[in-house]
Amino acid sequence: MIIAPIAAIFMLNSSANGQSVGLYMTTQDYLNHKVSFGSGGDKIKINGLFGSANVALTHEGKKQTFAKSEVFGYHAGNSDYRFYNNLAYKVLDTTGFYLYSTEKLVQQGKGPKPATFYYFSKKAGDQIMPLTPEYIAKEYPQNYKLKYMVEVASKTDIDLNTYDKDLNMYKIKELYTESLK
Repeated sequence: MIIAPIAAIFMLNSSANGQSVGLYMTTQDYLNHKVSFGSGGDKIKINGLFGSANVALTHEGKKQTFAKSEVFGYHAGNSDYRFYNNLAYKVLDTTGFYLYSTEKLVQQGKGPKPATFYYFSKKAGDQIMPLTPEYIAKEYPQNYKLKYMVEVASKTDIDLNTYDKDLNMYKIKELYTESLK
């Protein structure tokens, strides 16, 4: 009884209501916004709860299965997603570097509940890493301003993943932009 609602959160069975749904077969396809097999009537099924290695796409009534390791990602609704280590990461922002989020089950109270975790990569096809001061310092060793601003933010309990509605950007993106000045 408890598993069914939780599993539903991690299983995307998206049907486009007039919107494009499809796969980005390569990084270049993603960068060019070229969706393969996408049309308004297609459906895509992502099983994320148990780390399934496959994604199923129903195109023109025919179901096709692809290995996540051979597909860059997918588009559903108004969002893009990238596969990495059999998980789907939602692309949140691409300015300067790529910012992602994904949901994972964490133990809270009487049972596991979904929680959102944030990640980043320098380029579209690069390794996805946790959005932490340590990984940011590792990826941007020459950008001392960014390193120090992120360090200060983490010590003052400012979440790097906070979205600033006034600036219309995530806090980490604001720090990154300021570090380049």
